[in-house]
Amino acid sequence: MLSWHSQSFDTEPALDNQWTGYSEPTKTMTDFMLCKWPAELDPHDDSVAAYMDQLNDIRWADPLNWSTKTLQMDFERMLKAPNSKDIEIVSFSHFLSRLELLPERRYLYYPELAKAVGSNALGQRVARIRPVMHVFGHTHFGWDQTIEGIRYVSAPLGMPAERRMRMSTVACGNFPQTQRAELDGEDDTTAPLLILDAQGPVETAVAGWSGFYKAYARDPDQVTVLPDYVADQLTWGGNNEAPVGWQGKTPAWALGPKWTLSKQNA
Repeated sequence: MLSWHSQSFDTEPALDNQWTGYSEPTKTMTDFMLCKWPAELDPHDDSVAAYMDQLNDIRWADPLNWSTKTLQMDFERMLKAPNSKDIEIVSFSHFLSRLELLPERRYLYYPELAKAVGSNALGQRVARIRPVMHVFGHTHFGWDQTIEGIRYVSAPLGMPAERRMRMSTVACGNFPQTQRAELDGEDDTTAPLLILDAQGPVETAVAGWSGFYKAYARDPDQVTVLPDYVADQLTWGGNNEAPVGWQGKTPAWALGPKWTLSKQNA
């Protein structure tokens, strides 16, 4: 599914105003600075996200003209077919379709990240199609979680620095664990993450942040107490000591795949 992010995707409360030191996404994130759009499209509102979403209708109406030629029927027509209940759909997008697929603001190194990661139009499309699984990317957080009957999976490779510093929140299951190639002398390779086999979707993979939300309910209204990796790069203006910590919760990085835990500390 084609998509683009919009700032209206971010519907959760801002951080306590005693925390300062971060700028608006339009001044920080390169998408806003490096991408150029026609005059009628404005990345500051929902117009780009709406336009990109509408392109899916064009592509699906005439799938044989796709450059990839991988889809041979109109999804909307397929869903209305008599045997549609026997069809299992796996959908894909780069951007997020639900805000719940991103850690809450207080846990984000850049607290305004939600303003440049997802699309409500994409979310409505995924909800209408109701795939058994939706695979997404963009945030570099490993994720495998079922919400309202749809399983959402993100298995990022991440940047080298991210894999060094926080592999347990990048990894999803055994990805991107390296394994020795069978032939001597070849470099280490990374095996793909299996998400579907002849029996259907495979067992849910362990991932740090989706594991965190399996253990703890989302609480976006808590916007004052920040983990140290967020607090350390912001400024606290209150009279009392800066409120820092996980409030008795097991940190997300400690809930990642076991093979990552000895390799990471953040």
